[in-house]
Amino acid sequence: MASVVQFQIYQYLANHKGASPTVREISSAVGRSASTTHKALEKLKEKGFVTWEASRGRIIKLVYHA
Repeated sequence: MASVVQFQIYQYLANHKGASPTVREISSAVGRSASTTHKALEKLKEKGFVTWEASRGRIIKLVYHA
């Protein structure tokens, strides 16, 4: 079960067009601090909802569940 913040971030990413947003862009869009956003992204990654490579910036990908 995702938290409210995690759900907001997932929804933002699902509706975002263009290049993958930065953590700061995501945090601004959902009205949270960059720290809170980063922690929520880590939880979403642990749960298998998003993925990214640490060595590459701006590459956050959604993992769709059917």
